Amino acid sequence: VTSRRIRVQSGYQGQDETELVYSDIKSMKFAWRNFGAAGDIVLELRDGARVEMRSLPDFENLYKEIYSRCSEEAQEESDTMKSKDA
Repeated sequence: VTSRRIRVQSGYQGQDETELVYSDIKSMKFAWRNFGAAGDIVLELRDGARVEMRSLPDFENLYKEIYSRCSEEAQEESDTMKSKDA
C-alpha cells in the first residue's frame, strides 16, 4: 500500500501480481479474523472486478489507510470501521 496504489501478490509463491489505484475502488468490505488479530478486505472495483485480501496482519491500520484514500462516493458505499477496542 502506497500513497498512489495498492499492489497485491497472490498465487503460488506470490507469482501473480495485481496493481490498482484508489480511484478504481467502488467500495470496501471487511471481516475480522483470529479474534481481531487479522482481517480480510474485499475491494469492489468500478469495472465489477473484486480483489480479496485475506488474513492481513495490521488489518485495522491498512483498512483505515486505504479507506482514507478512496473517493467520497467509495467511502459512502464502504463499511465503516469502529475501533475494536470500543
